[in-house]
Amino acid sequence: MAVTLARVLTGLVAFPLLLLGIQVEQIFTCIIGASIFLGLTEFRTLCRNIVLALEQKGEGDFLASQLKKQSIYIAGGFIFVGAVFGPIYLNLATMAALFCYPLCRAWGFTADVMVLEKKSDKKGSSRPFVLTIIHIALEVFGFMYIAWTLSHAILLRNTYKEGGAYVLYWIISAFQSDNGALFTGSAIGSKKFSPLVSPNKSWEGVFGAMFLSCFTGLVLWSLGSFWPFNPLLPRFGLHHYLILALLISVTGIAGDLCESFIKRAAGVKDSGALFPGHGGMLDRLDSLLIGAAASYYYVMFVVKPDGI
Repeated sequence: MAVTLARVLTGLVAFPLLLLGIQVEQIFTCIIGASIFLGLTEFRTLCRNIVLALEQKGEGDFLASQLKKQSIYIAGGFIFVGAVFGPIYLNLATMAALFCYPLCRAWGFTADVMVLEKKSDKKGSSRPFVLTIIHIALEVFGFMYIAWTLSHAILLRNTYKEGGAYVLYWIISAFQSDNGALFTGSAIGSKKFSPLVSPNKSWEGVFGAMFLSCFTGLVLWSLGSFWPFNPLLPRFGLHHYLILALLISVTGIAGDLCESFIKRAAGVKDSGALFPGHGGMLDRLDSLLIGAAASYYYVMFVVKPDGI
């Protein structure tokens, strides 16, 4: 009961601030940038917990020392800045990060591996290189999973005349999907959805998430029909409302499972304690991340509205 109350109070405080941010481009950009930074910070903490499980004869300490470096912020910030300038720059920044980042990190690791080998009795061991590949893979996954996906929210907001309405619909649909999963799963959930990754999730919760998200889309479309010039609601047909709501719900469930998998590997319940009743930034972003990119590409390729 206390956790539910904390969740409600946090939402009541955060939603008006978010609504204000959506209406002002500069504030919204800052919110997304701060969310990416905090998300990457929590991701690095989770990675350090994962590294402890790899510790063997001091080599885990070697990898943990590499995870303390700030390079993941550089790649994430590079992608974020690209999104601020537009979709073309986001694509260029992402390709540059994916190509240059592993090469530069591998080059930097080479010197550390040489130092490690000089201290080790086993010459020519392949394990440091295996750890290097694991570390680079974790970092690349981190800035793609967090920075690349969430940067699409900036494109969704700034590319189209109704960008603020699209962003608001994306957020409301994702949060309603979370609520549908929580309340349906708590009330009637019995069949486990993914017991190894997230034991509390059920199939009933999954269907409850999709239903509430689509029902919310139906309600918002009805409001838009009575108030056609409402700047807070997208002006497209009911089928777009329902398809986009279902898409956001499904990608939200996938993102939630992805983060649950990471937390499971790290051996923690929450990614942080930033939001009372909700956990950390990643715990709030998990259902939004993939949905941000999915919403942008659905609007761009299917809805095809006029740009700014």
